[in-house]
Amino acid sequence: MHFRNKIGRLFLLFLILTVITACSNTSGSSSSTANDENNKEIKTGDKTVNIAFSLYSSENDLYSVTFREWAEKVEEETEGRVKFTPYYSGQLSSLFDTLDSVKSGTVDGGLLSAGASSGQIDAVSLLEPLGVFRSEEDFKEFYEDSLSVMMDIFQENGVELSFWTVSNTQSLIVHPDKFITNPDQMKGMKIRTAGRWQAEQAEALGAAPVTMDPGELYLALQNKTVDTTVQTVNLTESFKLYEVAPKMSLANISANANMFILNSKVWDSISDEDKEVIRNISINVGLESYSTYAELEETILDRMAENGAEINPLTKEEEDNFLEIYNSITPKIVENVGDQGKELNEILKNYR
Repeated sequence: MHFRNKIGRLFLLFLILTVITACSNTSGSSSSTANDENNKEIKTGDKTVNIAFSLYSSENDLYSVTFREWAEKVEEETEGRVKFTPYYSGQLSSLFDTLDSVKSGTVDGGLLSAGASSGQIDAVSLLEPLGVFRSEEDFKEFYEDSLSVMMDIFQENGVELSFWTVSNTQSLIVHPDKFITNPDQMKGMKIRTAGRWQAEQAEALGAAPVTMDPGELYLALQNKTVDTTVQTVNLTESFKLYEVAPKMSLANISANANMFILNSKVWDSISDEDKEVIRNISINVGLESYSTYAELEETILDRMAENGAEINPLTKEEEDNFLEIYNSITPKIVENVGDQGKELNEILKNYR
């Protein structure tokens, strides 16, 4: 009897130890699982998003400088969680292929112009022509008023608009042999244009439009494939057009907005916190682009003059002669845009 009681006590002790061990293992397993989840969250939160960004501009061009300043601010304020690798001069995609490349994910992000994208996004046709904005005040007020509409337009076309800028605040009409100071001189000339509506403006001048990437302009002017072009100050310098077309008429006329876009999946991979940081930086860069470009254009003009460019500023009357013709196609643009374009035009017409 005593022996049986001893066996019973040993068996009871064994059961107690088994239960304690099981509880300990369950607790340890739960603790281990929780740690794993915490580690997983930390790794996700610290994830770095590396973005390959295509620019049609050369490395030292104004647009590339604007991009780098924006990218550096983003990297700094996201503490390195969002980084960019730039590819200049169309290394990843040409200007006219950038929208499709970014939309498909072949390229993470890119710089495109209104002229290069208006065939697919008709609403941005309104920002392509020569002479859209005449002052910084008009540009900034339109930028603020139209921001949500612009964001929606690009999102519905499969990409995320980070920010947009004017391409220029001044334009140059370049020619190898003569200053072009009135529209009649352009009749019969072959002129490089940046998109459908600039081509319509060229036809309104009596010229024959030729569409090509800006990187092809040097040889085109040299070989007489085109006679002239209306070009931004910065790209005129970047592509050294002053070497083959040194006669330049300067006009206070802007044209062809630039858009800095990201692939939608790339944008979605960024945390909400970092998205908010990027949006705030982007809005500021976009709003300040007009004054930034105006200041830098003056420096570029001085540099080109030192390198042989002959620059002839147009008078207000001469500018107005061109603008009258440029603006004559606006009603046709408005007729050809969809609902989003018409909504954008309702805002824009307050600043024309």
